[in-house]
Amino acid sequence: MLLSQWFLEPGFVWWFALLIPLIILYLVRPKPMDQTIPSLMFLLQEKGSAIRNSLLRYLYKDFVFLLQFLIIALLVAAACEPYITISKGTLVGNTVLVLDASASMQTADDRWDEAIAAALQRLSRQNTIILVQNRPVIIAEDMSKGDAERLLKTLSPKDTETNLYAGVLAAREYAPNADSRVVIISDFIDTNTDQDYAAAIRAVQASGAAVELVQVGSAEVSNVGIISLAVAEDKTNIGIKNFDAQTRSATLRAGSFSEQIEIPAGATEVVTINTPVSVTEVKIDVSDDFELDNIAYISNNPDLLVRMLVITNNPQFSKSAFGVALQSIHDKTPLDVEITLSTPPQLVTVDHDIVVFADVNPQLLVQRVVRETSDKVKQGRSAIILYQSDMWGIDYEGMLPFSYKGAGGQTRVLPGEFSPITKDVEFGDVPHHFIIEGDAQTLAASAEQTPLIAQYKVGAGSVLYYGLDDRAGTFRTEPYYPVFWKRVLDSLEGRETLSELNIPTGAVLPSEPEKTPQNAAVFGFADEQGIYELSDRTLAVNVLSAKESTVAISPIDEEIQATVAQAGQDALKQKELAATAALVALICIFLELFIVKFRGDF
Repeated sequence: MLLSQWFLEPGFVWWFALLIPLIILYLVRPKPMDQTIPSLMFLLQEKGSAIRNSLLRYLYKDFVFLLQFLIIALLVAAACEPYITISKGTLVGNTVLVLDASASMQTADDRWDEAIAAALQRLSRQNTIILVQNRPVIIAEDMSKGDAERLLKTLSPKDTETNLYAGVLAAREYAPNADSRVVIISDFIDTNTDQDYAAAIRAVQASGAAVELVQVGSAEVSNVGIISLAVAEDKTNIGIKNFDAQTRSATLRAGSFSEQIEIPAGATEVVTINTPVSVTEVKIDVSDDFELDNIAYISNNPDLLVRMLVITNNPQFSKSAFGVALQSIHDKTPLDVEITLSTPPQLVTVDHDIVVFADVNPQLLVQRVVRETSDKVKQGRSAIILYQSDMWGIDYEGMLPFSYKGAGGQTRVLPGEFSPITKDVEFGDVPHHFIIEGDAQTLAASAEQTPLIAQYKVGAGSVLYYGLDDRAGTFRTEPYYPVFWKRVLDSLEGRETLSELNIPTGAVLPSEPEKTPQNAAVFGFADEQGIYELSDRTLAVNVLSAKESTVAISPIDEEIQATVAQAGQDALKQKELAATAALVALICIFLELFIVKFRGDF
């Protein structure tokens, strides 16, 4: 049983007994022969040479004995078919490194350095390196060991969340068979997806590749961090969480705002501030092991003045739902809506950012004003055309590209094409509506899919058609009513919404930035936290992830460990050494022949 652990054919082990006669043969000393030396002088002259030749002869003879002993032992061993049991991972020539390069790897316990050291130890002849961020990033494919070593030493973690599932699944494409090995080096804080990375590991194992898990980091780390930033038009809520087991105090600073807060163990405190007008840094002064989430940034539109011309014959316009919404926007947001009222047939010079047609008497409306408005819109200004029952009798000079088909009854207002303007907005019901046809981006539609709210281009400018009767509908009572109109104003003026200005790390950049944090190179993604200056806007990019900020590691799930361990046992392979033993024996035979020939024995 013991021999079977080393030999496939242990029955041939007894052939090692052939070594005994060889040893005995060399131990038998030949009988000395007497020889008459004719000259004492000759003996003295040759004495030194004889001694040297005798010593050399014994060395030759002993070395030949060792060779013969080794030849017999190796040949017998080859017949016994020796083997060793090793992991397939030690035999592979292709290694795929799945290296966690997410934000949590920046913790002060040196887990990134630990990860790089582990990666350097596991390189093979051919290497593929996949960085795990909120997405997998393949930075090297089939790279030599030397080049991979140099590349690894230049890497640094990014500021994104972690998507281990996608990273491991990507590794499957580069480890298609049993000659490959996938090494996952991470703190195993998986934050960007609900999909279990264990499923991706099983998919890799199904291809036959060996999988190794290397966890880095410490459970004994401290952190208090900013985990949420809800930026609204007037107020911003900042969520700060204490991940430690004891109460921590911190000072929150945002522009001129400063507040000392006490956060119980494991709790989250929310601090509300006025939304800053421009780019602002939010910071907590606290000592911990994860500095990245101690800072966040807020971006807002810098240009806050909107000059609006409202053309209306409604003397109670300021009390209408739309008028009240404009006043609310003026009072509660940094947006300064400067309203000029014009009552037809009054003539007015159109030189405003936005022109609104609301409750206009078609008989009193001066067409020259409409025409001038249309010209300004075509040059880049904007217009809003609000619902009124007799609006189809007005010539809007090309600003209303719809054809009237009839009157519709009560309908639920359904969302149309996706737009930041209508995100999370519930429009409710209207008792009646217009049935129209036309080419425009539909923001809201009736049950029969006729446009109720639409936005479209007229020349270089934009127009919003609002086909809801606010006097009869329910939308005016919704809390999102003024929010909707604030978003409309931003959109018509080419301003981005706050959600477009404040984005998470790892998001796709809308255009190539002119300036980035630490002037880092970007490849279409905002992988660094900080401020990105684009040609038309300034973005604030933040991590803001409670999961990513939970930097104290936890042990890898036992089920996952068991899966990998079982696969490791299944991956053990017997490496047969019979051919190696026979080859070494053949080399020894040729070496013996060379020595014997050199000695002159034949």
